[in-house]
Amino acid sequence: MKRILAIFSVILLCACTTEQQYSTQYPCNFVFITQIYPTSKLTAAVKNVGAFVIVSPKVRNGVYSLMITPNDGTDEEECNIIGGALEVEELNQRYTNMGARNQLVIGKDTYGTLRAFDSQCPNCIIKYGKEKYPMKFTDNGLFLSCPNCERVYDINTVNGPVVENGQQGDRSLIEYRISFPASISGYECLHVHN
Repeated sequence: MKRILAIFSVILLCACTTEQQYSTQYPCNFVFITQIYPTSKLTAAVKNVGAFVIVSPKVRNGVYSLMITPNDGTDEEECNIIGGALEVEELNQRYTNMGARNQLVIGKDTYGTLRAFDSQCPNCIIKYGKEKYPMKFTDNGLFLSCPNCERVYDINTVNGPVVENGQQGDRSLIEYRISFPASISGYECLHVHN
């Protein structure tokens, strides 16, 4: 009986460690219908190893779009969300739950694992108490850096992002669950969520 309890305890500990990888601190429920936008830089990022993008919503004259900044140094893309006039687009019209400040980093690391991170520096959020510290790609898009605290996060490590030049006790990036390909109303899509 003791042996069974010990095995069960180990299983529970492993399960808890895995679950804590994904944040629930900030609401996140982002859907992007890749089937409608097959040439988007966001669609390319979830299909190509080493490709990441920073995604943020924009509303101009009542038209919703996504600003997509790739890590490869090419130009930012503006993806008009309402243009398709399909009912399924209702899912993409309001992007109010995209993490700490409605901006995500999405892609496939160099090991082929899909990842979704919050774009805000977690260490600055804790130190200063506000969500106003967006990071940028650096070193050919392999890292994210915070202009405020100058920490650099390696987003291409086996066990998730690592603070390259941090201090003891530093927090890693805020990470969300990601599903691709997922399906909504029969359409292939990307889903980032808590």
